[in-house]
Amino acid sequence: MGESKEMPRCLVVDNDMGVAQLAQAFFQRKGIQVSFCRTGEEAWEHLASEEAWEGVDLLLLDLRMPGMGGVGLLEKMAERQGGPRVVVMSGFVSEEDQAFLAREERVVAVLQKPFDLLELYELVQEAVREKRGRESGGGERLGQQGPTLPFGEGEISLGEQS
Repeated sequence: MGESKEMPRCLVVDNDMGVAQLAQAFFQRKGIQVSFCRTGEEAWEHLASEEAWEGVDLLLLDLRMPGMGGVGLLEKMAERQGGPRVVVMSGFVSEEDQAFLAREERVVAVLQKPFDLLELYELVQEAVREKRGRESGGGERLGQQGPTLPFGEGEISLGEQS
């Protein structure tokens, strides 16, 4: 059906090595290739080439990191077309961050730390299918109806997606 059969690629961007090691151990057993960057700057350098930009299916992105955090990286990513989808993972998302994330088309979910690995795995699968479906000209953007994502005790509405 045009969907790529190569191993999905995920880039974890988090300064917490525990999160990186957990994601790598879990996802590699599920057939997902995992790379790791500790800062937004490191991730932006990693994604600099067109091959890396289009080859990474999903970023698992922490908002709070030394130097360039998740919001800064998303702002840089907005300067380019295509590229990976993003699952934000954070222990705290301010109202300002929530408003920003709701406007970001490439953000497919926001998870509060600690999160359930099986829930994250389902989000990864959906994001990979959606990205690869768009690249092959098939399928529509998942969540096109403007989903509301659970976050802690509240929700983040992603609004209308086009």
